[in-house]
Order: sequence, then C-alpha cells, then structure tokens
Amino acid sequence: MPSNKNPRVVARFYIEYIKALKGVPRVVPCDAGTENIVIRDIHMALRSSHGDHMSGSYSFSVGRSTANQQIEMLWSFLKKYFTQFWRNFFHDLIDDGLLNNAIPIHLECIRFCFLDIIQTRLNMFAEYWNSHRIRSQRNLEGVTGIPDVLFRQPLLYDAIDYSYPLLCSNIISIDRISEVYTETVPVKGCSEEFLNLVEQANDTNRIEFPKFTTIENALIMYRSLIHLLNEIN
Repeated sequence: MPSNKNPRVVARFYIEYIKALKGVPRVVPCDAGTENIVIRDIHMALRSSHGDHMSGSYSFSVGRSTANQQIEMLWSFLKKYFTQFWRNFFHDLIDDGLLNNAIPIHLECIRFCFLDIIQTRLNMFAEYWNSHRIRSQRNLEGVTGIPDVLFRQPLLYDAIDYSYPLLCSNIISIDRISEVYTETVPVKGCSEEFLNLVEQANDTNRIEFPKFTTIENALIMYRSLIHLLNEIN
C-alpha cells in the first residue's frame, strides 16, 4: 500500500515537482529517514552535471527536522487546523462501531470514500498557507512576505532563485527515472484487489468511481460499502 514511509512513493512526488518546476533545487534538505533515500539518489544524479560548488553529492543535506523552524511551525499549524479534525472524526467512527482499524477491508473503504475529500481540503490548506503573509518575528531570522510571491518572484525581496535547469538529457530521461525508481499512488489510495472487488460489487468501471465532495456523502457510501462487502464475504 502507498505510504509516506515508502521511498519510491515519496520520490514520485519529487519527480512531479521538478517536472512542474522545469528545474531542480540547488540543495534538498532532509532528515535521515529511509523514506528519503530514493530522492537523494535521483537529486544528486540530476545535479551532477551543473558544475557548481554544490553539485552532485553536495546537493543533498541531511539534518534534524526539528532544526527547521519553518516546517515545524507548518506541521503544528496543520495539526491544529486540519489533522486533528480527521483524527477525531475517525475515532468517532471507531467509538460508534462503524470502523475497526484492525480490519484491512475497513481501512480500504475509508481510503476509497474519504481520501478525495481529505486531498481537496489539504489542497485548500496549502493554498491558504502559500498566500498568507509571513511576518517578522523577534529572535528569528528569515525572510518575510507571501510564500507564493517569495517563490515565484524572489527578486522583489532581493533574493535569488537557486533552482537549476533540467538539462535536455535529463528532461528526456526523467520519465524513465520515474518509471524505474518510483511508484504512483493508486486510485483512491486503494489496493488493486480492493478496486477490483468494488468494480464487481457495483458493476462499474473504476473510471466511473464517484469523487465525494462532502463528508456526509462519503459517510453514506462508506456505510453502504461495508454492508455490501460484508454480504459478499
């Protein structure tokens, strides 16, 4: 199953990012977690031909995540205004006897019904975060301004764009790198076996799977799926 601990899944997001950026960052800072090892190898390979003093193996930096105050603040904000709601919601399902997180099929149904909503709301959170103004704080160093503007127009803040272009050979091979060294997140985050089961049970194709936009509709489908799959089993 896809997981943020799977280095191949994590690396796919990195590949998609640099393709959209049409470049690679000068340095990628990460902690020492094993989920970052594929990103490390891909990034150092893509930076090996740029010839600057931080190219190649110097383009990947390992350190403690707690030393990154900006990202720690983001995680704290995310937990308070986003993650905690979903934790409470799923705990309520457990308390009401609707979810047993020890039963794999229940977790598959949760992913199938709620992952689209979670992703949509996470995208909304990201949009808000990237458009809010970072203000100066006492005893903390760092730039101030709106993250999206800081990223796209660094010269307005006397900053420098430290990304490096993807060379022609890299552009050609990037899809091949992605194919060999990364994994895609499956449809609705579910296993192939579960998706096949839902297709058979509902006599539909996965292309036609609904994308839920409200918690209420997702919960109705969750109840229906659990009931239907229990009958099949």
